[in-house]
Amino acid sequence: MIKNTIYAALLTLSITTSTFAAEKWADEFDDFSLDRWTPQTSGLQLVNMPPPDGVTARNGVLEIFEPLRGARLTSRDRFLYGTFEARVKITPKGLQYIGFMSRSPWAAHTLMCMSIPSGHGWELVTSNNMNGGHAGFGKAIEDGIWATIKITWRPERVTLDVNGKRIGELTDPMKIPNQPIPLILDAYASNRLEVDYIRISDTTVASSSASKLPTAPSEPDLVSIHSSHWNLDIDTNSGIATSIEQMFPQQQLWTPDNSAAVDIYARNLDSNETTYFHRERNTRNDGELQHGRNSRGFRLTPSDDAWKEKITTHITYELIENDLSIRAEFTSLQNINHPTEIGLGIPFIADQWQRNAIPRLPWFELDPRQNSDVRLPFLADPNDATLTSDEGSWVHYPWGIFQNNKTSVFWGSMDIGKRVVLAPGNNGAGPAITLAPKRWTAGESKTLSLRLRAFRPGTTEVVRWYLSNCISSDPLTNDLFPVSDWAPRTLPNGGGLGMPDIRISDVNPDVQEGYFQRVIEMLKQYHVTNLWFGTWHNIDGSYPHSGKWICPTGLNVTAEALKAEIQRLKGLGLKPCLYTYQFITPELLGPEQQIPSRDWVLHDTLGKLSMFDSFTAGETRSGAEWFTPELAERIGSNKVTWANVDYGRKEVRDFFFDSITKAIDYYRPSGICFDYGWGVIPCNATYSPGNPATSQPHARLRLQADIREWIHEHHPEMIILINDNPGTPSQLMADCQLVESSDVMSDLDLEAGRALSSAMSSMDYYTDHDEVRWSRQVMSDLSRGCSIGMPFWIPINGPDDYVNTWQAFYDFSAKTTALPIVPQSDAITSDTSPNVTGTVWSDSQRLLAVAMDHRNQGPERAVELTIDLTELRQIKMKPVISRLDAHVQLVKKTEWEVVKYNRKSLILRGSLRPGELLMLELQ
Repeated sequence: MIKNTIYAALLTLSITTSTFAAEKWADEFDDFSLDRWTPQTSGLQLVNMPPPDGVTARNGVLEIFEPLRGARLTSRDRFLYGTFEARVKITPKGLQYIGFMSRSPWAAHTLMCMSIPSGHGWELVTSNNMNGGHAGFGKAIEDGIWATIKITWRPERVTLDVNGKRIGELTDPMKIPNQPIPLILDAYASNRLEVDYIRISDTTVASSSASKLPTAPSEPDLVSIHSSHWNLDIDTNSGIATSIEQMFPQQQLWTPDNSAAVDIYARNLDSNETTYFHRERNTRNDGELQHGRNSRGFRLTPSDDAWKEKITTHITYELIENDLSIRAEFTSLQNINHPTEIGLGIPFIADQWQRNAIPRLPWFELDPRQNSDVRLPFLADPNDATLTSDEGSWVHYPWGIFQNNKTSVFWGSMDIGKRVVLAPGNNGAGPAITLAPKRWTAGESKTLSLRLRAFRPGTTEVVRWYLSNCISSDPLTNDLFPVSDWAPRTLPNGGGLGMPDIRISDVNPDVQEGYFQRVIEMLKQYHVTNLWFGTWHNIDGSYPHSGKWICPTGLNVTAEALKAEIQRLKGLGLKPCLYTYQFITPELLGPEQQIPSRDWVLHDTLGKLSMFDSFTAGETRSGAEWFTPELAERIGSNKVTWANVDYGRKEVRDFFFDSITKAIDYYRPSGICFDYGWGVIPCNATYSPGNPATSQPHARLRLQADIREWIHEHHPEMIILINDNPGTPSQLMADCQLVESSDVMSDLDLEAGRALSSAMSSMDYYTDHDEVRWSRQVMSDLSRGCSIGMPFWIPINGPDDYVNTWQAFYDFSAKTTALPIVPQSDAITSDTSPNVTGTVWSDSQRLLAVAMDHRNQGPERAVELTIDLTELRQIKMKPVISRLDAHVQLVKKTEWEVVKYNRKSLILRGSLRPGELLMLELQ
């Protein structure tokens, strides 16, 4: 009999702290299943998620051992109360966890055993809403010996037993968690955790597979609204839609059997009491509020009497051109003094879809069957009580894309300036959004709006359409959306991006003689001529254009020497661009200093100092070596923090605009680099305390737009480079997008970047000097639209000499940034080989194209490529075809031929091996 058994029963949570159920759950680890465990701390179900590194199950024992990064698992199911028993073996003096821990907020609710850092054994750790900590008791255990741990969790008491002996008891209710939380198994780097089994009894299991579809109205009185793209049936008795059917580009029914077509609810987050809405006939609220050929609107009331005096809703169904819009306006009828989640969703048939693509870094590729509690916030609101799925779940846009091989369907909000939370899988809905106001004033309204638009397969078309049609209710950016200027942005002379540090330049009087000259020669040979020239500015975060100062890496800099070096580099044919970032250093700012000011420092959504990093003098960790005790003495501080600032404050934006534009006027560089942008990560996603009407992404975008406009007016010859996540609005402010760490990005990330019509250049570097890995990565990046760039040390670093044999690749790559990238998903296609994908760059006179076989192994195979030529005005130019093998070396005989060549398309036929790249130039 297979040992693995899961006795979990489906549950709709409405639980009090005085009761617990008698359910059972167990994992005997005959195998390891991603259906039960996830390395995603958010609990998200991702498409084709690989098994986590360092996790194996053999002979009924789970082993977690990953020497470099460690490994962490959490269960998909959550548990409330019960008896937890596990047989475990730990590494001597290693840091490991086993037990229960909440994912959002991370570790806010815990009941787990943590290995004793200073010795051997386990100690109990508990917390309830961040209240708690070490319970004060534990048990020393002999190294490498199996031990049985038992945690008994009741509302009023927690006990710990080890090997059948009681170790301790906790009875403080403030420290005992009282809500469902998942299991955690965690072993830090170089630590080994072995688990024979986990068994939980007398518990209540909140199953990850739980899904409650809204019930379809009985005996409906139907009315339909329809267009060439959508059909919608609505029950006029209840005001609830009963069926949604997509008609373009293929016909498919969205609504599951016996389900309503819309889910609309309100939930008390303190008690978990939930109410759903419907039209209540024959009352003073009766009435169809909107009636048109393409729209219907109804006033809805809660289904539960206790809610009827609290809240009402107006729902509107509308077809806007070829889009389906569903809008719910919730209005409070009295002051509501508890956090209340409101939700709007569209139940759907998950099996019809291959993935639900969510824009962030990297893009989430959610399994359409995702139906656990997922909350992915867009923008921040201090008055919203939503618990995010994890700290990395903030999204770049308020929408997602459902995709299969026939269609892509946009779903989400059209207001890029307004807070919303994506909740895919909520109550069986695919498209679903929520808000959760902490308090709600009588008469106040909150609106949730979902738009659906169908496209042919692809991602770039969706991104461009959205930015061309969205609005921004944020006061700082309402003039920037919708985007109307889609003129392509390129680097006039092409080339990739390089990153020479100011410390190796002639600004440093102690630089090794001849070193920088060798770097310059290499960068020019490989056409990496657009320089990300940093970090030159003052360590306090200001941008001087006179005098002398200490830069963030400890170098003494003078304005005169910096200007002379910039002009020298320009004279050598390079394009040095002034580096800027988003931080100030509060330790170096006096308490009375006004500009820049300590008061500008930003705090994140949890009230913590929002920072990139903090350094203490004398640290030996990688990346901190520059902050020596000698430098600390020179600047008068043993600590340096790179703290984010509140760009919502006008005086902050004015300071950076004024100092940066004056620096540009004085130094006369080739352009500017923005090492910041829209990219929504937790430390950047917060609202503006100094201007609560806006948020940090919008405030940073405003500054970038103002600087861009000034540069175009005063220095139109200059270029703008940006290091932000590909495909975000900040890329619209730049001529070239720097792409770092592309090895962790999906194809969707780079497709979103191609959609925004700028050049792109990747800059990856691997400290393991793995030739196979790096060779594949640079060719993959080019096939996805990125020219090659590099840090200064790569071409002259001994272990990486092989990069000096890539000259043909460098020569071709450098040309791509001078031509407009073609954003269309079908610019280059292969009907015969789905693993072969590529990118096209073209203007009216020239065309470049690449295609890569992304297989890891297999035989050489025949491939046919179709390249769209509609951008070209010249025809019958000579095709020049090159083929690179998996080591970035030219294949002597390409063996490719032109099958068809006319005004509309070029069809090529040949063969490729796994990892090979085809390069085409029409000249």
